[in-house]
Amino acid sequence: MKRSTLVLAALASAALAGIGATALAQGKPAASAQTAPAAAQDPATTYKAMFTRYCVACHNARTLTAGLDLGAVDLNKVPDNAEVLEKVVRKLQGRMMPPPGLPRPDEPTTEAFLAWAQTHLDQAAAKAPDPGRVVLHRLNRDEYANAVRDLFALEVSPAALLPQDDTSDGFDNIADVLQTSPVFLDQYISAARTVAISAVGDAKMRPSTVVLKPAPGQSQGAHIEGTPLGARGGFLSDPVLPAEGDYQVTIHGSKTFNYDYAMPDDRLLATVDGKLVYDSAKDTTPPPKLPLGVARGHDFTFKIHLTGGRHRIGAGYITPTYHATLTQLSPAKVSTGFMGPTVVSVDLAGPHNAVALGHSPSRDAIFTCRPKTKAEEEPCARKIITALAHRAYRRPVTEKDIEPPLRFYRSGEKASGFETGVQQAIMAVLVSPSFLYRTTSVPKGLQEGAAYPVSDIDLASRLSFFLWSSIPDEALLKTAEQGRLKQPAVLKAQVRRMLADPRSETLVSNFGFQWLHLEALDTIDPDPNIFPEWDPALRAAYKEEMRLFLGSVTHGDQSVLQWLNGDYTFVNERLARQYGIAGVTGNNFRRVKLADPARFGILGKGAVLTTTSYANRTSPVLRGAWLLENVLGTPPHAPPPGVGAITENVDGQKALTVREQLAAHRKQASCNACHGIMDPLGLSLENYDAIGGWRAKDRFAGELIDASGATVTGDKLNGVNDLRALIGKRPEQFVQTVTERLMIYGLGRSITYRDIPTVRAIVREAKADDYRFSDLVLGVVDSDQFRLSKVPSKAAPAAKQTVVASNSEKQP
Repeated sequence: MKRSTLVLAALASAALAGIGATALAQGKPAASAQTAPAAAQDPATTYKAMFTRYCVACHNARTLTAGLDLGAVDLNKVPDNAEVLEKVVRKLQGRMMPPPGLPRPDEPTTEAFLAWAQTHLDQAAAKAPDPGRVVLHRLNRDEYANAVRDLFALEVSPAALLPQDDTSDGFDNIADVLQTSPVFLDQYISAARTVAISAVGDAKMRPSTVVLKPAPGQSQGAHIEGTPLGARGGFLSDPVLPAEGDYQVTIHGSKTFNYDYAMPDDRLLATVDGKLVYDSAKDTTPPPKLPLGVARGHDFTFKIHLTGGRHRIGAGYITPTYHATLTQLSPAKVSTGFMGPTVVSVDLAGPHNAVALGHSPSRDAIFTCRPKTKAEEEPCARKIITALAHRAYRRPVTEKDIEPPLRFYRSGEKASGFETGVQQAIMAVLVSPSFLYRTTSVPKGLQEGAAYPVSDIDLASRLSFFLWSSIPDEALLKTAEQGRLKQPAVLKAQVRRMLADPRSETLVSNFGFQWLHLEALDTIDPDPNIFPEWDPALRAAYKEEMRLFLGSVTHGDQSVLQWLNGDYTFVNERLARQYGIAGVTGNNFRRVKLADPARFGILGKGAVLTTTSYANRTSPVLRGAWLLENVLGTPPHAPPPGVGAITENVDGQKALTVREQLAAHRKQASCNACHGIMDPLGLSLENYDAIGGWRAKDRFAGELIDASGATVTGDKLNGVNDLRALIGKRPEQFVQTVTERLMIYGLGRSITYRDIPTVRAIVREAKADDYRFSDLVLGVVDSDQFRLSKVPSKAAPAAKQTVVASNSEKQP
């Protein structure tokens, strides 16, 4: 962030602070006497008096509440007290302090202090910038899988290859927690072996059976694009076949219905790569006829010759009787998920009679040359290894880099030929520390703690793992090797190019979902007795809706405020039914303009509302805490030790609403300090049930939902629209939260009080263009924190890492 911009913004804020200081003198007192008039005091004295009146009773040298002694803070020496003041600013931004029920400054006073404090904190940071430093950074499992995809055109499952990564600040790409224990060593070696074999293939492999299952929510009474035209209850999968040969396909079909009729004219169709390859109506072994009302299943089997590589297998039912019967069912039965026959799974067995491996996307990516004679084999292998190591290590490679994988090639070639040798070399590259770890080279001759620009090569890796969660592509790597990436115009052009690339989808699937804690949607199981309408299709629809909605901002380069206020969403038939949106049929998602403001933005999305609830009821506490942390950027304190949960309803006794249960909980002073702030926010979302459905009445207590309340500042709330309007009063606070999360994710480290002035500067600059997503990204990339690093202290303890070996003594 340019220092001139920072200083200009600081001067503007200083002017605001002067107005605010006058407001302090003119505003109404919160209790009895007010502080002395601002005209007679300098701002530091004025705000010191504010601390004394409202803060020091708890935050003093004796009690040290939250570890703070605000009585010792000298406001004339802001740089020396920056860490403490940033904590104060954050709490006051969220109106978290003073606790509810205690005297507090009026709003003009609070706003004036915030403007004054942030101005002086930003000025102090501009005089002594500190970019921080990222420790040795292991690739997390998603980055590993994405790198494999980009190296070999091979899709692999991260969860199947490597264990789950630890998280910090909500993200799983934080260097400090990406430790590598000795146990990881075997897992990396196993993963490298699996990837190498899958990428190169093995014509001598034995036939095996792979079970393909529909994605959650895929099999439903709506057409799935890619399955045979007009088919329902379908299935779609994209397996990668290891070799060319004969395959046996067995489709397991299931008749699922709860009514007294049979459907004898069901017809199953199957396609491979869009071509019809099977029609059960022409099968000489049709499914057996069963008595009326008896559910049945049937296996449909056929053989087909397929080449190696990726293929798309689709299947679905044409069900004339089902369609006719569906029109006769009541809307209630249809809405509860009535379905005709479905594809349960597909067994893919083979290859039988395997032939030469030939071409596949991964083999074409690897074998950039193919030797015709024995003499050509090692030079070709060297060319393949050099190109692979160059991309995998994300830098120019030397003979020293090439020699270890070349030794593995020779060993494999001696045992089983050229392709086995290449396969062994790939394993060696994938277990090399140069692939598995991201490092920042330190120039020689600098003192400890000195800041320095990272090299173009290191900057390229920072950029690609930020925007793609993967390695640099050839264009980015070439620009870095030419020494041009640090040029402002070139860097900006690369960022915009990369944001337009499909690989930037990770800014949704990784950044967006982790920021909002939506990964929890996979583990939530609402009580089926209370919510029988919950099913895998709704879970999948919620996830897809959020993926498309978040992506509409990142890919469309809209204002991030659309995440709060967007009057549109993306639905398929199942989700439209849940939201009460008419006129949507089929399994495909499409963008719709919302007529009901209750579904605007992330606050009205079923995924958010479900993940902030319990299995059997809503939780205003979870929702309020989620809002404070992820929307307002002011997370609440952890509950004090020994505080229990709210008292649940008991069978046989009069059921209480959640509001009534929370009211009893807040009677404890230690609880009210946080609940008095969280609960009004969470209660404003009470019209949504625990799976995101809209409700007017509490199903247990039988009473109308009361979504009203008041914040600690006196703002009245009555439902989600009031909550959204309240957040919109200070939109920069939400934008700052997004920017902080982007910076954490982009740097791969926690941010400290030293980084916050940079975050504020990014937000101020982005305001001119209504906080467009690309402006926030460019602000992070242009920051000292991203472009610079700091020489580590020799006294600092080394990170506890076990580096994976890649040498002739450690066989992959």
